[in-house]
Amino acid sequence: MSPMLATAATAVPPGPEWVHEIKWDGMRVLADLRDGRLTLTSRNGNDVTAAYPELAPLADLYADALLDAEIVAFEDGRPSFSALAERMHVRSTRKAATLGVTRPVTLMVFDLLRLFGSDLTGQPWQARRELLER
Repeated sequence: MSPMLATAATAVPPGPEWVHEIKWDGMRVLADLRDGRLTLTSRNGNDVTAAYPELAPLADLYADALLDAEIVAFEDGRPSFSALAERMHVRSTRKAATLGVTRPVTLMVFDLLRLFGSDLTGQPWQARRELLER
């Protein structure tokens, strides 16, 4: 499964059947929470978990879930892709741990794709969103 990516449009679609969300300037990932572990997979299929150790405690939120999300770094309260870029290719666990304190990131979650082993992608978005917001 791959993260759903935003698509460009010339106008905002009208009507109640559309949902609009903020486009965060970050890195789209699938966050797989399973058996007390978090695995972050980029849209290119790369495991980027080690670069963001401060997100590991999120694994305690669900025993089994797959989240469509964006990793975002903030600078002075605003999203900063340049701050995130410092983190994106870090391979050293020591450096990642340091950056996790000095330049922490936030996981902005868009969708709940799996919960307790059940694939939710066939369910309406509103139903998945309600489960996510609980």
